[in-house]
Amino acid sequence: MTKTMNATEAANRFGRLLDSARSGAVTIEKQGRPVAVMVSIEDYQRMESALSARPLAGNAAEWDDFVSSMYGCLAGDPLERPEQPGLEQREPVR
Repeated sequence: MTKTMNATEAANRFGRLLDSARSGAVTIEKQGRPVAVMVSIEDYQRMESALSARPLAGNAAEWDDFVSSMYGCLAGDPLERPEQPGLEQREPVR
């Protein structure tokens, strides 16, 4: 299970964020939406090495497999914008 921290807490407790990232990925949220992931330098180097050793050439399925192998809990977890009630629907400008 990925740890989660809001952006304000991450800024105010940066040392704690760094310590947490050493034991696993930490998702940073802003206004309840995931915006970034902090990982240890070792995990980052493994990801960088895997990417440089085997270019993905734009294959989305291969990318999903790679992310799943590194951080399975993050694979297939698209960022979705929450609905914004009260905003008018307008036709696109042509």
